[in-house]
Amino acid sequence: MFKTTKKVWIIVAIAVLLLAGGGFAFYKMGAKPAAQNVQNNNEQTVQTAIVRRGSLEISATGSGTLVAASEKDLSFSVSGIVGAVSVSLGDQVKEGTSLAELTDLEQLEADVASAKVELLTAQKELQDLYDNADVSLADAYAAYVEAKDTYEDADVALKRKGYARCSQEVNTLYLEEYQRWIDKVQSLEERYPDSDDLIDAKNELATAKANYEYCIGFTDQEILESEADYEVAKANYNKAQAALEALQAANGIDPDDLLLAQAQVSSAELNLRTVEEQLNGATLVAPFDATIVSINGNIGEEVETSTFITIADLSKLYLDIYLDETDMDMIGVGYKVYVVFDALPEDIFTGTVVQVDPELVSSGQYNLVQGLVELDTSTLEEGKNMPLGLSATVDVVAGSTENALLVSVDALHEQEDGSYYVYVMNGETPEKRDVEIGLKDYTSAEVLSGLDQGDIVATGNVEMN
Repeated sequence: MFKTTKKVWIIVAIAVLLLAGGGFAFYKMGAKPAAQNVQNNNEQTVQTAIVRRGSLEISATGSGTLVAASEKDLSFSVSGIVGAVSVSLGDQVKEGTSLAELTDLEQLEADVASAKVELLTAQKELQDLYDNADVSLADAYAAYVEAKDTYEDADVALKRKGYARCSQEVNTLYLEEYQRWIDKVQSLEERYPDSDDLIDAKNELATAKANYEYCIGFTDQEILESEADYEVAKANYNKAQAALEALQAANGIDPDDLLLAQAQVSSAELNLRTVEEQLNGATLVAPFDATIVSINGNIGEEVETSTFITIADLSKLYLDIYLDETDMDMIGVGYKVYVVFDALPEDIFTGTVVQVDPELVSSGQYNLVQGLVELDTSTLEEGKNMPLGLSATVDVVAGSTENALLVSVDALHEQEDGSYYVYVMNGETPEKRDVEIGLKDYTSAEVLSGLDQGDIVATGNVEMN
């Protein structure tokens, strides 16, 4: 429990943000250096203390703030007009209890219905891809065969420079016919230059020439057109072949169509979740058993999506506590804690450290150890108000012992190796004796060996030969 001297020290320590750092540093500075050879002065009065039995408790002092086991801010998912508030400050509610709701929820309900239809449509389109896989594969194969035939025909019909349109036999016949009419026209021009027979012969010559030239080659335009038809047919064939192979590899479902359909389903599912959350968020429901600690609005007021109700689980109370970094070895999970709230100075509560943060926190120019203490409320008077945020002074108990041999710290002398010795009075003569020390606070130290109950030790200046 808190001692009177410790309370004073606590107040000073908090005022300077734990500047003293902790008990250990304090009493270590107070220890006197070892004296190896000193001269006894019989005229000097030696101050003494008796080795006794008692209890000893080592603690580090810090500050704390009362917090809830869990706390949650609740806000509406959309802005609107408050239609109902079903609770008041301080009410205790069960998980699932409706706390408040907005008015005019018809649009949100319509949005949910529309989103459900959108999702069903997207799911059906995706399922159709699977259901029609065999048909799609058959259609792709038919398209491939058609494109292949067209490509092969275009390849056969491809026209090039120097290619004859007709067979060699036909070309020979047309050439002979053409040559015959050339001879005929030349003969008539020599013999009957003005005759009608010459005119008829020239017409026949033109026809024979046209027939022969048609058979022995293609025009540039025909060649260009056939080459274009061939390239188009080839491209369509390659495309149809690739599409067929892709469908065969994907069991009849076009990969691009599948990705698009799956994306549409995912988008519709996300949209449905969003509008459902908006609809559900238009009614605030307690997520756990709790107490109403704040309400930031009234019925009929327009609200945004900021915090409207705050709830806290007050079934257990905790303190966020802070110690100076020099006391980091004085706190651990399971350590007992004494608590005095500033607003309740006559009451001493106890608690247990349940968490120590692994990282220091900064406060001004100081680094602090932060921990969490579960407060023992079994002694709390029923109905007594303990508002969250209460400030407190805490003592974290780092160690304790009962019915132990205790010696005054003023009698201890520390040696270079960290061990201790004292001067035990043998009559009026002080005799040096090594001692083993355990726990130690600002006034007393636990004696593990080297002294007996009732021994008298020197606490003042000692001079010996």
